[in-house]
Amino acid sequence: MISVILFALLAFSTGAVSLFGRNSLIRSISFTLLVLSTIALIWFSMGKPRAALFGIENNSVVIAYTLDEPHAIYLWLQPPNAKTPIAVSLPWKERLANNLVKANRISEAKHGKLVISNKGVGQYGERLDLGVAPSFHVVSPPEFPPKRSMR
Repeated sequence: MISVILFALLAFSTGAVSLFGRNSLIRSISFTLLVLSTIALIWFSMGKPRAALFGIENNSVVIAYTLDEPHAIYLWLQPPNAKTPIAVSLPWKERLANNLVKANRISEAKHGKLVISNKGVGQYGERLDLGVAPSFHVVSPPEFPPKRSMR
């Protein structure tokens, strides 16, 4: 979060210098600094979980999770219509963490999939509404087809 604030301040100041600077050398240096800082921001943010604010697809499968008790809940999710999983961080809420742990125990016992969604809201592929607290529930695996008799 601090890196984003620093980048915003740097971008604003270098943008102002690029627009209103009197010397072309200063303007070109500030523009180069802006480009390099953009590359640095992208580089340093790689591999970090994105905030849930940027969107989670409804009914995404929870592959793994980590609870960082006073700070955040980190999830590794497989969105329904995507080939690659994503890492997401949710703000810490005790009730949400307890719900996650309970649902995970049930999913392990039933050999089902743990899914995050808004209860009864949205279809596959829709964005999760973060105004409503998300819930975790278990989707049971499909039953095996009946066996044919060998008579």
